Amino acid sequence: MVQALYNLNHAIELILPDVALLATMCVIFFSAPFLVSERGEAAPGLRHRWGWLSVIGVATAGYLWWSSSPQPVTTGPFRLDELAWFVRGLSLASGLLLVLVNWNQADDARAGESQACLLAIIAGVNLVAAANDIVGLFLALELISI
Repeated sequence: MVQALYNLNHAIELILPDVALLATMCVIFFSAPFLVSERGEAAPGLRHRWGWLSVIGVATAGYLWWSSSPQPVTTGPFRLDELAWFVRGLSLASGLLLVLVNWNQADDARAGESQACLLAIIAGVNLVAAANDIVGLFLALELISI
């Protein structure tokens, strides 16, 4: 029982960057519909707010990723060996680039959903890199398919 709790606590530490991305995604998904009128109009410049919030979320995940170190874990749903650590950093860097490219692609009324879906994809790629069992891999692939 103690070993199971240790493994769960260790798994949570391994996915902290993804938790930061998913928390930012939830904030955007839950608040974006309330800032758009029933006619589909949004305040001018709303896409810039969603863009900045997405950049802050990816930067937070990048900081959490950088402060972690590769650890060879053989049990639990996730692992963080050298390859997973590198792929997660690569996906966060490319995700930041995609957030910046996506900044002005959608109109103000739909920019929130666009940025939130992009954050879900980045978190899914991170979880695919860290998956250690089939359930974790399936969860990560479902996040990517959003």
